[in-house]
Amino acid sequence: MVSINLARIVAKISGDGHLSKRQIMYFNTSATLREEFKEDIKVIFGKPKMSEGIMSSGTPYVAVFGKSIVNILLQFLPSYNSHDIYIPKEILNSENKILKEYIRTFYDDEGCASLRLNKKTNEWKRSVTLTSNSYNILQQIKEILLNLEIKTNKIIRTKPKSDYDNSFVLGITGKDNFGKFQQEIGFKHPQKAKMLQLILKSYGATSKNRYNFESLKKEIKEKNELVVPKNKGGQLTGIPAR
Repeated sequence: MVSINLARIVAKISGDGHLSKRQIMYFNTSATLREEFKEDIKVIFGKPKMSEGIMSSGTPYVAVFGKSIVNILLQFLPSYNSHDIYIPKEILNSENKILKEYIRTFYDDEGCASLRLNKKTNEWKRSVTLTSNSYNILQQIKEILLNLEIKTNKIIRTKPKSDYDNSFVLGITGKDNFGKFQQEIGFKHPQKAKMLQLILKSYGATSKNRYNFESLKKEIKEKNELVVPKNKGGQLTGIPAR
């Protein structure tokens, strides 16, 4: 039986992680998610050798050493290459709460909550997206979300004309779907959780409701979650929290 802790570890290595012959590494700017990873490692593997640092790109990481740990993780997936990943059968067949926690963890790494304002129409543009080089894992997640009554859009190429970006994106739109997603899956990443909350709040903050509309614009600007200067399309651009 797969525990929640182990399911999260597998999800994190599948998302923002890396696995080599003798170590695993997890990269994330969120201290909340890095601490969750370290605690899960301790629960499952005791106290293995572990180190932390910052990559030259500025992204913090946690490294865990031990060939035995690597071998255990390889029992779930033969490859953690981003093109090869999928939800392992042990997790697919586990309790619903474990499966949902796996998906939440993967969304925390590879998902994005975005709220943008079209300056020409004063309309909010909202989305929750999940991006991966693996079409298979997005298709699995799409089916699971549908079973939870969360409707998603069609899986599409992120950049259809690109010769180097082969990733796919799964999108969620619509107030009911956002609400169900927050209830059933949600985010633990603080910025993404906050952005999802603002997305739901925006439905009561239209330009016809001037007070709430201006209040939400101010709140987003103060959180640095919306870029104020216009882009070429005349929109304020939401910054995806990662």
